[in-house]
Amino acid sequence: MILWFALGAVGLVAAIWISSVLVMKAKGGAVEVDNDRDINDRFFAESLRRILRPVLADGWGRPTGSRWTWGTLTMRRRAEVVALYRGDLHLTDFRERLAALVVTGDLVIGDGVQVECDLWVLGDVNVGSNCAFRALAADGSVALGESTRVHRWVDAAHTLRLGESVTVVSIASAGEELIMERGCTGWKLAAPVIRITPAEPSGDWASVQKRLIAYRLLREQQTPPPSRILLDSANEWIQPQSTCSAGPLWIGPGTVVLHDLVVRDSLYVGQDSVIAGSIHTDDDCRLGPRVLVTGNVACRRLIMESDSVVGGSVHVDGDATLGHGTLIGLSPDAGGLAVTGSTIIAGSAAVSGRISATRAISTGLGRRKAG
Repeated sequence: MILWFALGAVGLVAAIWISSVLVMKAKGGAVEVDNDRDINDRFFAESLRRILRPVLADGWGRPTGSRWTWGTLTMRRRAEVVALYRGDLHLTDFRERLAALVVTGDLVIGDGVQVECDLWVLGDVNVGSNCAFRALAADGSVALGESTRVHRWVDAAHTLRLGESVTVVSIASAGEELIMERGCTGWKLAAPVIRITPAEPSGDWASVQKRLIAYRLLREQQTPPPSRILLDSANEWIQPQSTCSAGPLWIGPGTVVLHDLVVRDSLYVGQDSVIAGSIHTDDDCRLGPRVLVTGNVACRRLIMESDSVVGGSVHVDGDATLGHGTLIGLSPDAGGLAVTGSTIIAGSAAVSGRISATRAISTGLGRRKAG
């Protein structure tokens, strides 16, 4: 019996191998790779809208009064109770046992209200402090008050603002801009631009982008720059390709590096330096104040000090700390911060694309106590 199983396994492997060879020959030996695949950070919100859209149709459900309509809808492989409210709604208490609530206007939720169902709002949403809800998709903008907790996810088609000490267990996403105040925690953030308040980053996004483009052009020319005004530095390090260091690498303040850096140990870049390229380190990477990196950064642990900038994306196989005024990604298709550990954002910062962390994302130390 064992012998027959072994022969069968060998035959199956041989059949798969032969079929693979035939397919390869039919396609000219090429293996197709989908390089355009991307992650839809707003998948859950779009799915909820699609599931709940039938409640907007005329004749759905049983009207109760002039604004409320109640009915059932198959949501989680079974029929569940769903409610529709036509117009603007102000909730000061909500104890109905529902799977979902749809509001066609704006929604205001008072302080301390617990909503134990999914929400789809066609207008804007304003949530008070110390509230809790399961999931929210809004076709307008969303503002969450202090210490509110989202048990799953929240999505705004326009702007999403997370107040002090807001917790989003899964994903917070926005179609235009996501703004976080101090003390927020979560797992994943996604928006074209993510800003951490209370103040705007001290770096000017447009002027930094102009400076970044200038250094990229200098690197492409691979010639000494014509103007010291552009470099603001007497230290220049120009190489045709990249530099690889087997040990720790320290780059002094005010240095301009016109190539990539590959470091098999730790890297420290001194203040006011420019790396016109990308960085890869096998250990820690520390970018001093006002450092500009035009490309991407990949490292084991990352510290970005105040007003430092990475023009591309950042991948960290560990923990990351972003100082005040830091910028990551100067366009939505070139940014993003992915961290396998935790992320601490110590002050105001801005990131284009998405921020994801395996453990937690924290903004500052939370609300300051009076006195």
